[in-house]
Amino acid sequence: MPFECSQEVADNFEKLFESEEEYDVIIYAGENENVKELHVHSLVLRTRFIYCGKIDLEKLRGLDILEIFLAVDEIRIETLFKYIQGYLTKHQDEFLQQNLIEILEAVYQNELLSFLWDSYLEKICNEPEILFNSDKFITLKAPLLELFFKRDDLLLDEIVICRVSNLAKTFHTICDNKGATIVIVKISNSEQIVGGYNPLYRHSGNTFMTTYDSFIFSFANKNNFQTARIGYSNGANSVCGFACDGPAFGGNSGYHLATGRSGSIWFSDASINNTAFPKIGIPKNDFVVDDYEVFQVVKK
Repeated sequence: MPFECSQEVADNFEKLFESEEEYDVIIYAGENENVKELHVHSLVLRTRFIYCGKIDLEKLRGLDILEIFLAVDEIRIETLFKYIQGYLTKHQDEFLQQNLIEILEAVYQNELLSFLWDSYLEKICNEPEILFNSDKFITLKAPLLELFFKRDDLLLDEIVICRVSNLAKTFHTICDNKGATIVIVKISNSEQIVGGYNPLYRHSGNTFMTTYDSFIFSFANKNNFQTARIGYSNGANSVCGFACDGPAFGGNSGYHLATGRSGSIWFSDASINNTAFPKIGIPKNDFVVDDYEVFQVVKK
């Protein structure tokens, strides 16, 4: 229901506002071309009273209500502040469903909204699929993304450091400096799965790294373990980290397994001179993948 105060007084103030008689203050509301000029009265403003005494939040989006709430705090309309705070608390789940990412970011950035942030944090830790199954998950800003992954109470069924729907930038945001990882790639229109193990930390410093402990693998048929092949590193230029690429295994004269910026196109273009890994049946040149996952390897 809309919030209302004394109706008779409110009606009189509303008529005064509409008539614009004896106004002594001009307020410019909006931005750029969408600016509206409001003629108001300093006496009414000093009493912190809303002219019509009504506000219908049910017709507004969650983000709009958050903006009104912050504005009401600035001009210190205490009664309305408490009303909107109660409304936000009651409808918080509904707002999260409306616009998950923008609501999370707005609430996270303002200390005044901490009463919502604590509830949202608890909800997502208990039901992480709300966030991680969202098609807008990859648009979440890096600090927030990192905050969720660092939570000890995040109830993921498995330690998936990154399943980011194929974006190199997001891959590095989540996976850099997390230690050893395993990459698993499902090739489109086939039963083949390929991947690799990187014992070193992920990074985006545009350099190659040397290790004898890395390996790549291929299952020609994911349902038949007998088709598995593994190729161990010969040391030099085994793994690399470039900001414009996702996971990559191989050296200067071509990759044995790597993804570009989009992540949906992978490639294996190692030349005959590239001996970082032996050839194990990974498709040559470009190939399309359904998705890839990166798992953190944790020693117990």
